[in-house]
Amino acid sequence: ARNCLLRQQVLEIFGQRPKMSAGRMRRGSMVLCKTLAPKYGVTAKTIREIWRGLTWTETTLPMWTQEEISERLKEADTGDEDDEDD
Repeated sequence: ARNCLLRQQVLEIFGQRPKMSAGRMRRGSMVLCKTLAPKYGVTAKTIREIWRGLTWTETTLPMWTQEEISERLKEADTGDEDDEDD
């Protein structure tokens, strides 16, 4: 069964994200997703979506880097949402 995350858990998950490079997570981040997911009772995809700011945006926004904010604004202007295959 999947759990409903609490705000504090989302902040913990976001705080454990790997460093971003050119708007992408570094290689090997999938292993960390798969490690964290069972701890919180969610899928690795849920972890990635939190890290990428696709979900829980209002909760994690204060933790975003200036680069992430700029990148998101640029995507919104062009309508170019990064739809990476999982």
